[in-house]
Amino acid sequence: MPLIATVTPGTISVESRSVTNTTNGRVPSVDFARDETLWSDSMGVGYINEASPAVTRLLSAVSSSIGIIPITAPFPNSSFTLQFYAPALKCESLANAKKNGQPVGNCNNCTSLQTLWDDTIDSSFAANYYYWQATKPVYSQNLFFIRAGGGKSVGGDPHNISCQLWNASYTTKFKFNDGVQTTLIQDLAYESTMEFNTSVAFTSLPPGGRAYLAMYLAMSDLLSGEVGIRQGLSSSGMFGSDLPVVKTGLMACPEVLAGWKAFGSREPPLDQLVSPWMCRNNSVAAAVEDMFQNLTLSLLSSEFLNGNTTTDIRVTSPKNFWRYGPLDLLISYVAGVAVAFVALLVGSWALIANGYSADVSFSSILLTTRNPDLDGVAVGQCLGAQPLDRNFEKLKLQLGVVGRTDGIEHAAFGIRGTVKELRKNQECI
Repeated sequence: MPLIATVTPGTISVESRSVTNTTNGRVPSVDFARDETLWSDSMGVGYINEASPAVTRLLSAVSSSIGIIPITAPFPNSSFTLQFYAPALKCESLANAKKNGQPVGNCNNCTSLQTLWDDTIDSSFAANYYYWQATKPVYSQNLFFIRAGGGKSVGGDPHNISCQLWNASYTTKFKFNDGVQTTLIQDLAYESTMEFNTSVAFTSLPPGGRAYLAMYLAMSDLLSGEVGIRQGLSSSGMFGSDLPVVKTGLMACPEVLAGWKAFGSREPPLDQLVSPWMCRNNSVAAAVEDMFQNLTLSLLSSEFLNGNTTTDIRVTSPKNFWRYGPLDLLISYVAGVAVAFVALLVGSWALIANGYSADVSFSSILLTTRNPDLDGVAVGQCLGAQPLDRNFEKLKLQLGVVGRTDGIEHAAFGIRGTVKELRKNQECI
């Protein structure tokens, strides 16, 4: 049984499991109705002139990191989902944009999308050597035009892209694993284009309109410009290398690299300065959309531009559980019983083999220590312990058959040499 008592605790172990609970907590959110002076500069004339430093600084971080600026995790391992309305760019080929009836607005040259494109994009022969050309039509319905790949007349494969600002519905999941953020847009629905542009005064803009236009202007300023080589000059060098767009991942898009290679450019070696992963979704149109979505989602990380809301947060945390192992318990008890049974067998065999049994009762001690030899040794010893005669300490005793003064022999401890051997089945009276 002592063995069983020692082994039994081993049948219970502690294991750690992840437990998920839902709690309601505060998280960052978009807040376009926040103080609108934080979003843009008016130059004192009541119209949007350019995006504020808070917006451009955030876009610079987004474009250079080619990702979303993370927020502080509400819990190290947690997740939550937000649904909100925010701006989004919708980019498509010029041909598809015309087919889909992309609205152009009421500007002077807005008679048609093709007319607006022709009046906005540089079509000179020198422009054929640009493998990136982007600009925004003035006072259009928040459009942005991009031509990537160079002109056909010089061996390029131009890709004409039209982007437009939309109001969109975002359903986004934020997940944190040990504090590291993963963001997934579960649903993005383009609701409507904006019926206002930068020609509308602040007082006539709808709530949040100033923020939408500020983000559009910041994105336009980042992407605008021409990148390529100078007509008639060496293919070495990059025209427009100081533009902000060159510092983004858009230079890694296949359309841009194809134009760079078509012109035989050598320095700088653009293909060695970028990597395919830098062009998100592997096309200019999709990468521009992705960058603007990243800007929108990164608003949550800006202490100057974000708001806050409450939502359900799924929190995962480790918890210790006791695990009971019935098989281990059964094994320990079976082993204990088996050992006890073996000990019982050995004891029974010893009892049968020796032919004598005893216990530690007073009567057993009395009867096995009464004989003339021990009585003689004990003479003069007044105490049972100290002081004890050294000769008495060295005296060796043996269990066997000893005689008494009346001549009757019995089993007892006697001095070695005066004791007969105790044999099995020997009669002892």
